[in-house]
Amino acid sequence: MNSVNQIEIRITYPINTNKNIELFVVPNTLKVYIHGQEKEIEAGMIDRLMDIICKWDYEYIDDSVLDATTFSVKVYTNSGMDRYFGSGKYPDNFDTFLEWIRDL
Repeated sequence: MNSVNQIEIRITYPINTNKNIELFVVPNTLKVYIHGQEKEIEAGMIDRLMDIICKWDYEYIDDSVLDATTFSVKVYTNSGMDRYFGSGKYPDNFDTFLEWIRDL
């Protein structure tokens, strides 16, 4: 895996917008920015996040779900960007991903 420079995470809830999540992870500084507020994290947190994301497909869509919760994760590396997106459908380990966010 290439060196990770930055990770952007956005989760948007259609009805309860105060639950929306926006955070940026800067691995080499061990900092996370949640809604613009800086927080330091342990080094193992980045590895745990990447272990979760590396199992994902790039897209999860369920067109039958109206006003679906959406998520977007962008992982920037030295060789480019990988983007993961979902609307109404999620990876099997998405609950583990949400736990990672709650652990912050």
